[in-house]
Amino acid sequence: MLLVDAALHRGGMRFPELPYEHLLETEGFGRLAVDLGVPMVGMPNVEVLHAPW
Repeated sequence: MLLVDAALHRGGMRFPELPYEHLLETEGFGRLAVDLGVPMVGMPNVEVLHAPW
């Protein structure tokens, strides 16, 4: 799960449509954010549960 501050999106940051540094989707987004100087924060004790179908 990826939590993104809405201020980043309002500021123009988007998920890359093409691979960024050979990374796709969330990985490319994370690398792009780091390259733009956005600090990344890990939340190791968060458990994400998916709703059953």
